[in-house]
Amino acid sequence: MPGARFETALVAFDLSAVSDIMVRWLPGLRRLGTRRLILFHAIPPTEVEEAIERLYTTIAEEVKRSLRESALGKLRRYAEELQRAGFEVEVAEPVFEDPTRAILGAAERYQADFIVLGSHGRRWLSYLLLGSVAEEVIMRSTRPVLVMRPAKEDGRLILPPDPLRGPLVAVFHSGAPARGLAECLLTVAARAKVETIVIYVHEDEAAEPGEEVLQTLERLRGEGVEVRYRVAGDDPKAVLRSAEEARATLIILPSPRDSAAPFVDTVVRHSKTHILVCP
Repeated sequence: MPGARFETALVAFDLSAVSDIMVRWLPGLRRLGTRRLILFHAIPPTEVEEAIERLYTTIAEEVKRSLRESALGKLRRYAEELQRAGFEVEVAEPVFEDPTRAILGAAERYQADFIVLGSHGRRWLSYLLLGSVAEEVIMRSTRPVLVMRPAKEDGRLILPPDPLRGPLVAVFHSGAPARGLAECLLTVAARAKVETIVIYVHEDEAAEPGEEVLQTLERLRGEGVEVRYRVAGDDPKAVLRSAEEARATLIILPSPRDSAAPFVDTVVRHSKTHILVCP
């Protein structure tokens, strides 16, 4: 079973204070094998903007040009900082488009191995863990999606922990395919070399995991990863408590499809640490 590739990341910024923090957080992805970053920003159309365009085409184009140039300037500053950190960086042209569609389209065009998003920004990603952007990106993406959760101290944003600092929590769900998650986990845990807690979620807590999960556990131990394994009931809040008690820096989840969807959605919405969703 091969591991997942994390060499090229499509990094979607909302250009808020969270984005400024995320630029300082991204160098931790080098431990994941990430070498190339595509920096991306989508400017969502609004009803006001559409009205201006209908009535005052010249004004609308000038506003769009100004917004695009401002976004491009900030992305280029981010690029300089990330190049100094050792990444190969490309800045994508900002677009006026629905963020979900734009992010997925850019990931496809640039053949990104995975997508990186920050949460709780002030603009279109301000609803990332509560609204449609994250849910749609995670639901529709054919690539892994890494969501950075910023940290706060005395009411201000601070640099969150490296996602690979550990421990890691990986959650296999009986209602979701295991292969994509297994491939992600093999790559991440083998590179991080930190304690990894594997939880198999099933309504019957006496249930045995499938062959894919058992093979993954064996492979991880063969890579020298310290693994703890247990079966848990279909209770996302209990899994979140386990991750919090372990002080996990990353929760790895399957895609929110089929019967696993309510479980995964709840964990994504309420997690206090970073999330990696693997289709």
